[in-house]
Amino acid sequence: MIKQSSEYFHLTYCYYLEAMTATFHGRADKLMTAIQLISGTAVFTNMSLSWLFALPVVVIATIQLVWQPAIISERANVQSRQYGELLYEGDELTPQLIAQKLKTLHHSDSATFGSLLNPAYKRAAIACGLTDDISLSFQEKLFAWFAGCLPR
Repeated sequence: MIKQSSEYFHLTYCYYLEAMTATFHGRADKLMTAIQLISGTAVFTNMSLSWLFALPVVVIATIQLVWQPAIISERANVQSRQYGELLYEGDELTPQLIAQKLKTLHHSDSATFGSLLNPAYKRAAIACGLTDDISLSFQEKLFAWFAGCLPR
């Protein structure tokens, strides 16, 4: 399989998008848990404003309950592994077979932030040896950095 084919590029793009989504949500979950632990222990201090430390615990617990970043992270991690297996087999597969497998895998793709789309595209272009003329906004750079994959 030629790395410049559109099917191979799309496969690489999907892999990086899922990997970045998994890392982003995993890090967000760990950060929120750390803030909860720090704020939760500060509640037990002998201060008159201990309610101020309890507020972030309640807010972050609500965000984690509704958003569920740990679950999103694990699902995206599983999906990226499936794309990674296809990438590993990429030299042995025809473009038609890759397109067929991509159709099957797309049904389980994660909902990603729009700020990760361009960084994943740029990362896939670099991996495939293609040139791209996309410049990332500050928000996209920030999201890509937090997702662990800031392409240069």
